[in-house]
Amino acid sequence: MKRIIAILFLIFTQLTGPSAVRAYEVMDPRAITHYLHGVFFESRFDLQAAREMYERANRYERDNPRIQLNLAGIYLELGDLGRAKRYASGLIEAGFYKYEATRILAEIEYGRGEKEKALSLLLELKEMGNESNFDVLKDLSRVYLDLGEVDKARDLLEEASRIFGEDLYLQYKLGVLYYETGELEKAIGAFEKAVEINPGFSNAHLALATLFLGSGRIEEAKRSYHNVIESDPNNADALKELSELLFERAEYAEGITLLEPLHADGKLDEGGIIMLGRFYYREGRTDDALEIFMSLLGRLENDLIIRRVIAEIEIQRGHFRDAHGYLSELIEAEPGNFSNYIGLLLISYGLAGPADGPDQAIEIPQEESEKLLEAAAGRVDSDLAEDNYLMGAVMRRAERVPEAERFLQRADELRPGDSRTLLELANLYEGQKRFDEALEMIVRLYEQDPSDATVNNYYGYLLAEMGERLEFAEQLLNKALDKDPENGYFLDSLAWIRYKQGDFENAVAIFIEALDRVGDDPVIWEHLGRTYEELGRNGKAIEAYERSLLIEPGREDLIERVRALGGAAGKPEN
Repeated sequence: MKRIIAILFLIFTQLTGPSAVRAYEVMDPRAITHYLHGVFFESRFDLQAAREMYERANRYERDNPRIQLNLAGIYLELGDLGRAKRYASGLIEAGFYKYEATRILAEIEYGRGEKEKALSLLLELKEMGNESNFDVLKDLSRVYLDLGEVDKARDLLEEASRIFGEDLYLQYKLGVLYYETGELEKAIGAFEKAVEINPGFSNAHLALATLFLGSGRIEEAKRSYHNVIESDPNNADALKELSELLFERAEYAEGITLLEPLHADGKLDEGGIIMLGRFYYREGRTDDALEIFMSLLGRLENDLIIRRVIAEIEIQRGHFRDAHGYLSELIEAEPGNFSNYIGLLLISYGLAGPADGPDQAIEIPQEESEKLLEAAAGRVDSDLAEDNYLMGAVMRRAERVPEAERFLQRADELRPGDSRTLLELANLYEGQKRFDEALEMIVRLYEQDPSDATVNNYYGYLLAEMGERLEFAEQLLNKALDKDPENGYFLDSLAWIRYKQGDFENAVAIFIEALDRVGDDPVIWEHLGRTYEELGRNGKAIEAYERSLLIEPGREDLIERVRALGGAAGKPEN
């Protein structure tokens, strides 16, 4: 203990040399003891105890400027600005520690909101010059920033950086200022310097992630987010932002890898659990997604959104009866929400695919379907492309052409070039024999991706229907078949081009091959029947038409065609 006191005494005598105190040859030992205790308590951040020790020291050495400087500093730390100012001003009047006392006065004025007064004092200090000018430059930068003079704040930090560039706060703040002045590369450099100084400084890593993301440097942004999470596993902002980035980029497997271990350890909040469920769902792991969302039922204050997601998953799984139950409850709870209706409409109008077995099949009565359709149509958000697309697709299946066209055109305005919307419009126009408009949609798709086999097929088929540019149409179909040579529908389109070219024998052979690939298809049988008619093989034509009618009964045009050919059916074929 005596050795420690001796060392502290040596420090004290060095700090209070002849330039700082009166010419005492001998100081009161009690003042020294209390002062050193104050230093000890201040180093332990026990500010009240430190203040008490400094005040005791001051009672024995009333005019000691070093003790008064410590009192000014400790009262500043404690927020007693009046006493801090009294001690600091007294030192300046006595001619002691003018630089340090002026800094304290500047801090007092800053704390009182007197930014201009603080600025004046700090500029005075800057002119004095001192080995502590580094801190003054930082303080000046802070005041200029508060006054809205960002350029001056940045310039001062740059000057401070030339004095000592290894200061963590300085580099971080400099990065922020560079960002505010639009100097993004310099901002990145400053933040990188900050994490070089302290690799665990998560705020700098997070700032870097934001900058990299804004600059399109996605992999570097992801790495920075991972650095934040490694150094601060509980950083919810980094986890949320990285998860959203991965979701937007459709990197679902990576998102699962990120969130799955945290979920297993019980470290995900409800938002993180929902995001994990979304990753599972988009990755095709519907059972895992369903398990996640089912686990959230009853845990949230408002779990309607969870029920809606569960219904969507059940539709994807073909569990239409289960989905119907959830969606009916949602419509009752939120009758104004479009999302609650669209799932039932997709099921009702055959857009949801096949049911997963007879137990999950459900037939919604036509009257109920029409009521749902009307209700949903009145709740579509005119500014949401997806809602307009879905409503347009349903309206097309419901054969409500003007409304389908209106919704689909709005979807195309909101999300130009979307392939699903353009295909729906093309199908709509084709069904109305508006081939020029259908072709316009397909040409737009073709210009986006000339290698798409489906688009090549549709383009060639439409040209065949119109009887135009048949040689180019054949080239399109050959491209499509190169990609998918086993596709029976592509073969049907090629055969239809042969039909339009008058090459009926080849057309027949290709139609039969298409039926072998596809199985019974009413359109291909109809095409084959028309080709047999052109060849004068009416009996074969009747058989083909009748096969088409077995699959799709009620086609009056085909029934009439069979009747017209009936008298000739028994005649020998050419």
